[in-house]
Amino acid sequence: MFDGEKCVRCYRQFKFEELTYGADAYGLCADCLAALDPATEPPRMCPHDGQQMDKEVIFHRALIDKCPACGGVWLDADELEIMKAMLADDARNGFSQVLPFLLLLGRG
Repeated sequence: MFDGEKCVRCYRQFKFEELTYGADAYGLCADCLAALDPATEPPRMCPHDGQQMDKEVIFHRALIDKCPACGGVWLDADELEIMKAMLADDARNGFSQVLPFLLLLGRG
């Protein structure tokens, strides 16, 4: 029996029509969609060089802050937990979405 779909970010179960789907076919619930809106967070200054950091959504699951000058990245606690869950999923599935991203972070 089909019970609906899971939100790709919080993994809660929803009816198909309760999720918002992007061009990549990932479904997000209303709460997660709101959490990924850069307008919901105030600007953050880089602790390294004081530059205003850019907001960037990665893998439709986490809203990170990245310094355009030094390439430094700031993860809030929930974003770190989301990245950990993604790594665990990657380990179960035998491939990695997260590792290539982490390798590219330093290339700014």
